[in-house]
Amino acid sequence: MDIPIVKMIHGSHLYGLNTEKSDMDFKGVFLPSKRSLLIGKALHGNRENTNPTSTKNTSDDVDFEQWSIHRFVKLCLEGQMPAIDMLHGKSACYDVLHPSWVQLFENRDKLHSKQFKGFLGYINSQISKYGVKASRMGAVREMIHYIGRFGRDERLEVAMRNLPQIDHVTIENSIGCNQINIVGRKFQEHTRCGYVTDQLIDLFNKYGNRVREAEQNQNIDWKAVSHAFRCGYAIIEICENVFFEYPLMETDFVMKVKLGEFNWVNDSIPDRLASLVDDCEKALTNSALSDKPDYGFWDEFVFNTYENEQ
Repeated sequence: MDIPIVKMIHGSHLYGLNTEKSDMDFKGVFLPSKRSLLIGKALHGNRENTNPTSTKNTSDDVDFEQWSIHRFVKLCLEGQMPAIDMLHGKSACYDVLHPSWVQLFENRDKLHSKQFKGFLGYINSQISKYGVKASRMGAVREMIHYIGRFGRDERLEVAMRNLPQIDHVTIENSIGCNQINIVGRKFQEHTRCGYVTDQLIDLFNKYGNRVREAEQNQNIDWKAVSHAFRCGYAIIEICENVFFEYPLMETDFVMKVKLGEFNWVNDSIPDRLASLVDDCEKALTNSALSDKPDYGFWDEFVFNTYENEQ
């Protein structure tokens, strides 16, 4: 029979980001039975949800996910935030069911290292999902309007003489010939304006509805964006204090992001995320965290936990 080790409050209620619509999330760790391990039928994780449908959870629903002790330790050593977050709750969040959790918790600093590249990649994915393409699309649209003021047969060099300052648009010199670089697309000065306009319109249409909506602050997954901010701030906090407890100092800001109270473009959300990535990388570089986890210590911990209980 599996032995429960810990059950704790997780998700928005752990982070201090819960609203009246938030469901209740719990995470847990268990010790698989010796029999299930030996016959190869041990579960390394399972999930229970009071909502049996594929619809979104409501405030009445409860979600409980738990991992085996070795899977939990592995996730922590990989820098996976759902597991790492379980090390940073206030005491009231935990229902400790086994002495091994006390030992693990007392040594939680050894579960931390600089292995957070996966979540830095997640933050970057939120930037690229909406931000960079949206800002480039805005530049393309401005150039369509600007070059469209000139006759279709006029040469681009005429439009280049009083070119307004637009992000992602530059004038370059290539082998003695000036050319304009519009979001990576290059057109020589002797190109006809009509051709350039047609190319830009085609490019604009290829960006798709998602990017256009992001520029208009529509259909942005603000919950995912807030998750990116929270993870970034948590990584910086871990670098400075491996024993910190949720909620983060930036919780009010993250809550406003989650509720969609910002404008993606006007409030420079992509720039803030990019700066956060830079801050995370600097914090990791300057932190006293080890470059790699202490795998040997945790191999012994898992082995001894099984040996003592089985």
